[in-house]
Amino acid sequence: MSVEVNYLFDVSETFKVGPSISYLHYFGKDIEINGLGTYEVEDSGFLPIAAAARFVASEKFSVGADLGYGIGISPSGQEGAFYYRPMIGYSVSEKVMLQATYTGMSKNSNTVSNFGVGAMFAL
Repeated sequence: MSVEVNYLFDVSETFKVGPSISYLHYFGKDIEINGLGTYEVEDSGFLPIAAAARFVASEKFSVGADLGYGIGISPSGQEGAFYYRPMIGYSVSEKVMLQATYTGMSKNSNTVSNFGVGAMFAL
């Protein structure tokens, strides 16, 4: 589950940059490891603070990425990690865009990640 808020400034007609803040929550589960036993993965939450960039490739399509640092929120003592989120978007209207994203949190050769599909609403 994720929630994101960003504000983008026009650098040119086709390029925007700005700050972004999100909340990411990964739900834990038990993982069976080749019959050797079960490994319990806890729920984890991060607060990514990032720089966002978007390039308008055409009237309907855009590409972009968020890069920053995800502050570990939960469980208690969760360490932060490098945050990255490439995305592609399709404009349905002037105020609504459908997005496909890949989100990753990486630290010490370990990555927690997900693919996402969602909608962005401009205010």
